[in-house]
Amino acid sequence: MNDPEPRNQPPRTLSPGAARIIGVLLILCAAVLIYLSIYLPLHQARAHAAHLTVSDRGVWLPPDMVLIGLLVIVFPKVTTFDTVLVNQKKKLSLVGWLLVAALLVIGFGVQLWFNSQLKALGYDAWSGAPA
Repeated sequence: MNDPEPRNQPPRTLSPGAARIIGVLLILCAAVLIYLSIYLPLHQARAHAAHLTVSDRGVWLPPDMVLIGLLVIVFPKVTTFDTVLVNQKKKLSLVGWLLVAALLVIGFGVQLWFNSQLKALGYDAWSGAPA
């Protein structure tokens, strides 16, 4: 019978170099999403397109991905459970909750800015149709 892994072993962690590579990949993915979900719809709206393709998640996620990617590049140890983001019970600490709150505020702020830009150009921010 296969023996499960012993429970007293520490969790596997990433090396700082691997964590930084993941941070860079997060930022590159965010750049692609920013281009597709923010830049292109605004560019199409400025060109008075008949209909825009708008993705709420594509507007919320990229700024948060950039922040997390930068956090992982600068502090690669943040990818482990042995950080200030997590307490001894493996739950989010106060700093972890503040990071979550900051990510929500940033995502919401970018969404509001994007919607106001589309509205100023004469489009409905939720459907992408001209208003």
